[in-house]
Amino acid sequence: MRNGLILGLTLFLPATVFGADEPRSREAIKKKLAQINSPLPTRPADPLAVERELALRRLNVYRYLAGLPCDVELDSELNASAQAGAQLCVKAGRLSHQPPNPGLPEEEYRKGLQGTSRSSLGWGYPSLVVAVDYWMEDSDKTNIDRLGHRRWCLNPAMQKVGFGRAGVFTAMYVHDKSRKGVFDYDFICWPARGLMPLETMQSNPAWSVSLNPKLYKQPDANAKPKVYELSRQGKKIGRPLPLSYVNVSNDGFGIPNCIIFLPAGLLLTDGKRYLVEIDGVALKEGENAPPVSYEVEFITLLK
Repeated sequence: MRNGLILGLTLFLPATVFGADEPRSREAIKKKLAQINSPLPTRPADPLAVERELALRRLNVYRYLAGLPCDVELDSELNASAQAGAQLCVKAGRLSHQPPNPGLPEEEYRKGLQGTSRSSLGWGYPSLVVAVDYWMEDSDKTNIDRLGHRRWCLNPAMQKVGFGRAGVFTAMYVHDKSRKGVFDYDFICWPARGLMPLETMQSNPAWSVSLNPKLYKQPDANAKPKVYELSRQGKKIGRPLPLSYVNVSNDGFGIPNCIIFLPAGLLLTDGKRYLVEIDGVALKEGENAPPVSYEVEFITLLK
Protein backbone atom coordinates (compact mmCIF):
# COMPACT_ATOMS: atom_id res chain seq x y z
CA MET A 1 0.00 0.00 0.00
CA ARG A 2 1.59 3.24 -1.13
CA ASN A 3 1.97 6.18 1.26
CA GLY A 4 -0.71 4.85 3.62
CA LEU A 5 -3.22 7.41 2.36
CA ILE A 6 -6.32 5.37 3.07
CA LEU A 7 -5.22 4.02 6.44
CA GLY A 8 -7.84 4.69 9.08
CA LEU A 9 -10.47 6.12 6.78
CA THR A 10 -13.88 6.62 8.31
CA LEU A 11 -16.44 5.86 5.65
CA PHE A 12 -19.90 7.41 5.70
CA LEU A 13 -20.87 7.11 2.04
CA PRO A 14 -24.18 6.35 0.36
CA ALA A 15 -24.42 3.38 -1.97
CA THR A 16 -23.45 5.48 -4.97
CA VAL A 17 -22.60 3.63 -8.14
CA PHE A 18 -20.12 5.12 -10.56
CA GLY A 19 -20.35 3.39 -13.93
CA ALA A 20 -18.36 3.94 -17.07
CA ASP A 21 -20.74 6.76 -18.03
CA GLU A 22 -20.07 8.65 -14.79
CA PRO A 23 -16.33 9.36 -14.69
CA ARG A 24 -14.88 10.85 -11.53
CA SER A 25 -12.28 13.60 -11.63
CA ARG A 26 -9.14 13.62 -9.51
CA GLU A 27 -10.56 16.46 -7.42
CA ALA A 28 -13.88 14.66 -6.98
CA ILE A 29 -12.09 11.57 -5.64
CA LYS A 30 -9.89 13.67 -3.35
CA LYS A 31 -12.94 15.51 -2.06
CA LYS A 32 -14.79 12.28 -1.38
CA LEU A 33 -11.79 10.76 0.41
CA ALA A 34 -11.44 13.96 2.44
CA GLN A 35 -15.06 13.53 3.52
CA ILE A 36 -14.46 10.00 4.69
CA ASN A 37 -11.03 10.56 6.28
CA SER A 38 -12.47 11.80 9.56
CA PRO A 39 -11.73 10.37 13.02
CA LEU A 40 -13.94 7.71 14.52
CA PRO A 41 -16.90 9.53 16.13
CA THR A 42 -16.35 7.50 19.29
CA ARG A 43 -13.37 5.25 19.86
CA PRO A 44 -14.39 1.89 21.32
CA ALA A 45 -12.46 0.72 24.36
CA ASP A 46 -11.89 -2.70 22.77
CA PRO A 47 -8.89 -2.48 20.38
CA LEU A 48 -10.34 -5.26 18.23
CA ALA A 49 -13.56 -3.25 17.82
CA VAL A 50 -11.45 -0.36 16.49
CA GLU A 51 -9.69 -2.70 14.07
CA ARG A 52 -13.02 -4.01 12.85
CA GLU A 53 -14.32 -0.50 12.20
CA LEU A 54 -11.19 0.48 10.29
CA ALA A 55 -11.18 -2.77 8.31
CA LEU A 56 -14.82 -2.22 7.37
CA ARG A 57 -14.04 1.27 6.12
CA ARG A 58 -11.05 0.04 4.14
CA LEU A 59 -13.29 -2.56 2.51
CA ASN A 60 -15.88 0.08 1.67
CA VAL A 61 -13.19 2.35 0.19
CA TYR A 62 -12.18 -0.40 -2.22
CA ARG A 63 -15.81 -1.00 -3.13
CA TYR A 64 -16.35 2.73 -3.66
CA LEU A 65 -13.43 2.92 -6.07
CA ALA A 66 -14.66 -0.16 -7.95
CA GLY A 67 -18.08 1.46 -8.42
CA LEU A 68 -19.89 -0.89 -6.05
CA PRO A 69 -22.34 -0.12 -3.24
CA CYS A 70 -20.10 0.96 -0.38
CA ASP A 71 -22.54 0.72 2.51
CA VAL A 72 -21.45 -2.67 3.84
CA GLU A 73 -22.03 -2.93 7.61
CA LEU A 74 -20.51 -4.87 10.48
CA ASP A 75 -22.75 -7.59 11.88
CA SER A 76 -22.27 -8.87 15.44
CA GLU A 77 -23.10 -12.48 14.57
CA LEU A 78 -20.73 -12.47 11.61
CA ASN A 79 -18.02 -10.89 13.79
CA ALA A 80 -18.51 -13.73 16.27
CA SER A 81 -18.32 -16.33 13.51
CA ALA A 82 -15.13 -14.84 12.04
CA GLN A 83 -13.62 -14.61 15.52
CA ALA A 84 -14.44 -18.27 16.21
CA GLY A 85 -12.81 -19.17 12.91
CA ALA A 86 -9.61 -17.29 13.76
CA GLN A 87 -9.53 -18.95 17.19
CA LEU A 88 -9.98 -22.38 15.63
CA CYS A 89 -6.94 -21.71 13.41
CA VAL A 90 -4.98 -20.90 16.57
CA LYS A 91 -6.07 -24.17 18.18
CA ALA A 92 -5.33 -26.13 15.01
CA GLY A 93 -1.97 -24.39 14.62
CA ARG A 94 -2.44 -23.73 10.93
CA LEU A 95 -4.46 -21.84 8.34
CA SER A 96 -7.25 -24.00 6.96
CA HIS A 97 -10.85 -23.58 5.84
CA GLN A 98 -11.60 -27.15 6.96
CA PRO A 99 -9.29 -27.95 9.90
CA PRO A 100 -9.87 -31.21 11.78
CA ASN A 101 -11.06 -30.90 15.35
CA PRO A 102 -7.97 -30.24 17.48
CA GLY A 103 -9.72 -31.59 20.58
CA LEU A 104 -12.39 -28.95 21.18
CA PRO A 105 -15.92 -29.66 22.42
CA GLU A 106 -18.05 -30.46 19.38
CA GLU A 107 -20.23 -27.33 19.64
CA GLU A 108 -17.19 -25.05 19.87
CA TYR A 109 -15.54 -26.82 16.95
CA ARG A 110 -18.64 -26.51 14.76
CA LYS A 111 -18.91 -22.81 15.47
CA GLY A 112 -15.27 -22.32 14.55
CA LEU A 113 -15.62 -24.47 11.45
CA GLN A 114 -18.51 -22.32 10.25
CA GLY A 115 -16.21 -19.32 10.59
CA THR A 116 -13.24 -20.85 8.77
CA SER A 117 -15.37 -22.27 5.95
CA ARG A 118 -17.21 -19.01 5.26
CA SER A 119 -14.35 -16.55 5.71
CA SER A 120 -11.32 -15.26 3.93
CA LEU A 121 -8.39 -16.23 6.14
CA GLY A 122 -4.98 -14.68 6.66
CA TRP A 123 -1.80 -15.43 8.55
CA GLY A 124 0.83 -13.04 9.88
CA TYR A 125 -0.88 -9.73 9.11
CA PRO A 126 -0.34 -7.09 11.84
CA SER A 127 -3.93 -5.86 11.70
CA LEU A 128 -7.28 -6.49 10.05
CA VAL A 129 -6.78 -3.38 7.91
CA VAL A 130 -3.57 -4.80 6.44
CA ALA A 131 -5.36 -8.12 5.93
CA VAL A 132 -8.02 -6.39 3.80
CA ASP A 133 -5.25 -4.80 1.72
CA TYR A 134 -3.66 -8.17 1.02
CA TRP A 135 -6.99 -9.87 0.33
CA MET A 136 -7.56 -7.23 -2.34
CA GLU A 137 -4.06 -7.63 -3.78
CA ASP A 138 -4.36 -11.46 -3.77
CA SER A 139 -1.74 -11.94 -6.50
CA ASP A 140 0.73 -14.35 -4.94
CA LYS A 141 1.31 -17.67 -6.67
CA THR A 142 -1.18 -19.52 -4.46
CA ASN A 143 -4.07 -17.14 -5.19
CA ILE A 144 -3.52 -15.54 -8.60
CA ASP A 145 -5.33 -18.32 -10.46
CA ARG A 146 -8.68 -17.32 -8.92
CA LEU A 147 -8.27 -14.07 -6.89
CA GLY A 148 -10.96 -15.43 -4.60
CA HIS A 149 -10.32 -13.08 -1.68
CA ARG A 150 -10.56 -10.03 -3.94
CA ARG A 151 -13.73 -11.28 -5.58
CA TRP A 152 -15.40 -11.78 -2.20
CA CYS A 153 -14.43 -8.20 -1.23
CA LEU A 154 -16.00 -6.93 -4.46
CA ASN A 155 -19.13 -9.08 -4.34
CA PRO A 156 -22.11 -6.85 -5.27
CA ALA A 157 -24.50 -8.95 -3.13
CA MET A 158 -22.60 -8.30 0.11
CA GLN A 159 -24.40 -6.14 2.67
CA LYS A 160 -22.91 -7.39 5.95
CA VAL A 161 -19.45 -8.52 7.00
CA GLY A 162 -17.66 -9.77 10.08
CA PHE A 163 -14.00 -9.67 11.12
CA GLY A 164 -11.99 -11.69 13.62
CA ARG A 165 -8.36 -11.87 14.74
CA ALA A 166 -6.69 -14.28 17.16
CA GLY A 167 -2.95 -14.73 17.51
CA VAL A 168 -1.41 -14.45 14.05
CA PHE A 169 -4.65 -15.40 12.27
CA THR A 170 -7.24 -13.09 10.70
CA ALA A 171 -10.68 -13.84 9.28
CA MET A 172 -13.29 -11.93 7.30
CA TYR A 173 -16.74 -13.52 7.01
CA VAL A 174 -17.58 -13.09 3.32
CA HIS A 175 -20.49 -15.42 2.53
CA ASP A 176 -23.15 -12.76 2.99
CA LYS A 177 -25.58 -12.15 0.13
CA SER A 178 -28.25 -10.21 1.98
CA ARG A 179 -28.25 -7.03 -0.13
CA LYS A 180 -31.79 -6.17 -1.14
CA GLY A 181 -32.74 -4.70 -4.47
CA VAL A 182 -30.95 -4.94 -7.79
CA PHE A 183 -27.50 -3.55 -8.46
CA ASP A 184 -27.00 -3.20 -12.21
CA TYR A 185 -23.52 -3.54 -13.66
CA ASP A 186 -21.83 -4.88 -16.75
CA PHE A 187 -18.58 -5.98 -15.12
CA ILE A 188 -16.50 -5.31 -12.02
CA CYS A 189 -12.79 -4.72 -12.60
CA TRP A 190 -9.68 -4.14 -10.55
CA PRO A 191 -7.69 -1.96 -11.00
CA ALA A 192 -10.85 0.10 -11.34
CA ARG A 193 -11.82 1.75 -14.61
CA GLY A 194 -11.39 5.48 -14.88
CA LEU A 195 -9.07 7.22 -12.44
CA MET A 196 -7.28 4.68 -10.26
CA PRO A 197 -5.41 6.03 -7.19
CA LEU A 198 -1.95 4.49 -6.91
CA GLU A 199 -2.16 4.86 -3.13
CA THR A 200 -4.68 1.99 -3.07
CA MET A 201 -2.52 -0.49 -5.00
CA GLN A 202 0.22 -2.94 -4.25
CA SER A 203 3.26 -2.77 -6.55
CA ASN A 204 2.12 -5.11 -9.34
CA PRO A 205 -1.25 -6.78 -8.76
CA ALA A 206 -3.02 -9.07 -11.18
CA TRP A 207 -5.87 -7.44 -13.09
CA SER A 208 -9.35 -8.93 -12.93
CA VAL A 209 -12.60 -8.47 -14.82
CA SER A 210 -15.70 -10.20 -13.44
CA LEU A 211 -18.56 -10.30 -15.96
CA ASN A 212 -22.18 -10.02 -14.83
CA PRO A 213 -23.54 -13.60 -15.16
CA LYS A 214 -26.98 -12.20 -15.98
CA LEU A 215 -25.53 -10.62 -19.13
CA TYR A 216 -22.64 -12.88 -20.15
CA LYS A 217 -22.02 -16.58 -20.55
CA GLN A 218 -19.20 -18.07 -18.55
CA PRO A 219 -15.93 -17.03 -20.22
CA ASP A 220 -13.49 -19.70 -21.33
CA ALA A 221 -10.10 -19.94 -23.01
CA ASN A 222 -11.48 -17.91 -25.93
CA ALA A 223 -11.42 -14.80 -23.73
CA LYS A 224 -8.33 -12.89 -24.82
CA PRO A 225 -7.39 -9.82 -22.77
CA LYS A 226 -5.20 -7.12 -24.25
CA VAL A 227 -3.73 -4.08 -22.52
CA TYR A 228 -2.52 -1.08 -24.54
CA GLU A 229 -0.68 1.99 -23.33
CA LEU A 230 -2.50 5.16 -24.36
CA SER A 231 -1.10 8.53 -25.34
CA ARG A 232 -2.29 11.76 -23.76
CA GLN A 233 -4.65 12.05 -26.72
CA GLY A 234 -6.12 8.61 -25.99
CA LYS A 235 -4.46 6.84 -28.92
CA LYS A 236 -3.01 3.33 -28.65
CA ILE A 237 0.77 3.25 -28.43
CA GLY A 238 2.25 0.29 -30.26
CA ARG A 239 1.30 -3.33 -29.69
CA PRO A 240 -0.45 -4.73 -26.62
CA LEU A 241 1.71 -5.20 -23.55
CA PRO A 242 2.90 -8.76 -22.97
CA LEU A 243 0.92 -10.68 -20.37
CA SER A 244 2.93 -12.77 -17.92
CA TYR A 245 -0.17 -14.56 -16.67
CA VAL A 246 -3.69 -15.24 -18.01
CA ASN A 247 -6.44 -17.41 -16.55
CA VAL A 248 -10.23 -17.71 -16.41
CA SER A 249 -11.92 -18.71 -13.14
CA ASN A 250 -15.60 -19.59 -13.05
CA ASP A 251 -15.57 -20.72 -9.43
CA GLY A 252 -18.16 -19.14 -7.16
CA PHE A 253 -16.05 -16.54 -5.38
CA GLY A 254 -18.52 -13.66 -5.39
CA ILE A 255 -19.06 -13.16 -9.14
CA PRO A 256 -18.09 -16.42 -10.89
CA ASN A 257 -17.14 -15.13 -14.37
CA CYS A 258 -13.62 -13.82 -13.76
CA ILE A 259 -10.88 -13.13 -16.32
CA ILE A 260 -7.45 -12.70 -14.73
CA PHE A 261 -4.33 -11.28 -16.37
CA LEU A 262 -1.03 -9.74 -15.38
CA PRO A 263 0.40 -7.14 -17.78
CA ALA A 264 4.19 -6.89 -17.95
CA GLY A 265 5.97 -3.58 -18.43
CA LEU A 266 3.36 -1.39 -16.74
CA LEU A 267 4.44 2.01 -15.52
CA LEU A 268 2.55 2.71 -12.32
CA THR A 269 3.04 6.45 -12.34
CA ASP A 270 0.74 9.44 -12.20
CA GLY A 271 -0.99 10.09 -15.52
CA LYS A 272 -0.23 6.76 -17.20
CA ARG A 273 -3.25 5.57 -19.17
CA TYR A 274 -4.09 2.07 -20.37
CA LEU A 275 -6.85 0.55 -22.47
CA VAL A 276 -8.15 -2.94 -21.72
CA GLU A 277 -9.89 -4.92 -24.45
CA ILE A 278 -11.14 -8.48 -23.98
CA ASP A 279 -12.23 -10.40 -27.06
CA GLY A 280 -13.97 -13.75 -27.14
CA VAL A 281 -16.78 -13.24 -24.63
CA ALA A 282 -20.39 -14.20 -25.35
CA LEU A 283 -23.67 -12.72 -24.22
CA LYS A 284 -26.11 -14.79 -22.18
CA GLU A 285 -28.50 -14.93 -25.11
CA GLY A 286 -25.86 -16.65 -27.23
CA GLU A 287 -24.68 -13.73 -29.30
CA ASN A 288 -20.99 -12.93 -29.51
CA ALA A 289 -20.46 -9.79 -27.50
CA PRO A 290 -18.42 -6.79 -28.61
CA PRO A 291 -15.06 -6.66 -26.85
CA VAL A 292 -15.20 -5.66 -23.21
CA SER A 293 -13.38 -2.34 -23.23
CA TYR A 294 -12.45 0.23 -20.59
CA GLU A 295 -9.68 2.66 -19.70
CA VAL A 296 -7.61 2.93 -16.54
CA GLU A 297 -5.63 6.06 -15.67
CA PHE A 298 -3.32 5.86 -12.67
CA ILE A 299 -3.20 8.94 -10.50
CA THR A 300 -1.46 10.08 -7.33
CA LEU A 301 -3.89 11.75 -4.97
CA LEU A 302 -1.12 13.28 -2.89
CA LYS A 303 0.13 15.26 -5.88
